[in-house]
Order: sequence, then C-alpha cells, then structure tokens
Amino acid sequence: MDRLLSIKIVEYPDPFVVQLSGEIDLVNDQEVIDLGDHPHNAHGVVEVDISGVTFMGSAAIQALLIVAATAENFRVRHPRTIASQLLRIAGLDAWMQDP
Repeated sequence: MDRLLSIKIVEYPDPFVVQLSGEIDLVNDQEVIDLGDHPHNAHGVVEVDISGVTFMGSAAIQALLIVAATAENFRVRHPRTIASQLLRIAGLDAWMQDP
C-alpha cells in the first residue's frame, strides 16, 4: 500500500515555504529530499509546515536533515505533538518555529 504525501509550495523564493501533508516514510521520503534541489529553493530560508503530517519516522528526519543542509536557515512550522516529540528526541528542536 502506497503512503500518500502531499507537497504544496506556499511561498517562494525567500523564504521558500513548503506545506507537507500525509505520511513521510521510506516509500516517499525522496519526494521530501528533492525539495532541496527544487528550482524555487533559493537556498536561503526554508520553512516546512508539517501541521498536516500524520506520520513521520526516521526516514522523515533523514529527509529533513538533507533539505536543511541546502538552506542557510531551516525551520519547521506547526509540528503536531508526535512530530515535535520526534524532533526533540532527535535533538532537532531548534528547528521548531512554534514548539
């Protein structure tokens, strides 16, 4: 069964704001990783809104780390409780714009 992930570009070029919805796992993490090379990514401020993410595991963390490496400044907007706990456990709570 494919896990559904929706990616919507909300604002660009700087900040480059992307809204993710659905599940991020090994099946679709490459779609998130590809945001680092997206033509609208000015490699300045990158903000990822994860308020609509219903599942994220270690593959999601790895994908976000890769995207963060392309940005001068990386932030995560609106993490749900489980996502914010996962980011804290991974030591990435500094990314959270509104913990």
